[in-house]
Amino acid sequence: MKPLEILPTSHSFKVSFNAQTGILALEGKSFPEDSKLFFQPLIDWLNEFQKLKPNSATFNCNIDYL
Repeated sequence: MKPLEILPTSHSFKVSFNAQTGILALEGKSFPEDSKLFFQPLIDWLNEFQKLKPNSATFNCNIDYL
């Protein structure tokens, strides 16, 4: 499964999801104009990750604004 990497912008936070390491990270501020457009790829990736039935995952959340 390919990692999901989204670089931060002035309206969205950094996303770094890696199935190999089990590390899922969100960092920064998020106030996208179209939240469904931004978050849908994250939801899709997480649904696929769940199907792998990982033994563990670490969620690092360092969000300043949501």
